[in-house]
Amino acid sequence: MRRFLLSLFVLSLACTPVLADEIEDALRAALAAYEAGDIAGAQEDAAYAAQLLAQKKAAGLEQFLPEALPGWTRSMGETQAHAAMMFGGGMTTQASYRDEEGKNVEIQLLADSPLASMFANPAMMSMFGQVRRINRVNFAISPEGEIQGMVGSVLVQVSGSASEEDKIAHIEQMDLRGLAAF
Repeated sequence: MRRFLLSLFVLSLACTPVLADEIEDALRAALAAYEAGDIAGAQEDAAYAAQLLAQKKAAGLEQFLPEALPGWTRSMGETQAHAAMMFGGGMTTQASYRDEEGKNVEIQLLADSPLASMFANPAMMSMFGQVRRINRVNFAISPEGEIQGMVGSVLVQVSGSASEEDKIAHIEQMDLRGLAAF
């Protein structure tokens, strides 16, 4: 019986097609199209591979959203790679935090957006509000209580009805060093 099961397993492996990675398939298709002289097809397949890579990278962005603080709950928003016109492209992820009293904190991360990099400039940042250093990163706090700052190539935006202290406490829970290397 063991021999039969082992033979069946080996046979099933031989009959099962190897599932290739979709990104690898798109890159191979781009290369094949290029080698065949189909520049438009190569460009289309390469762009598709780049989009798949951006989606894969975007999925890793949500790991930097902090866990809920004691007494708070967290609900995750959508994570996506996109070509948002407002921010010049990039990828986003977000989470909402709520305490027992109904106060909320919204955190959005926008990565790899060329227009978001304006927040890295201290002069530009100070135009958005008072600059405050949180875990060795500069953030601008607007008069309305919104907090934003650049961490590497990621724009961190924090808003909501909670107090400034609660918003800062959520930021302090983030792995800003890891986010800077994202």
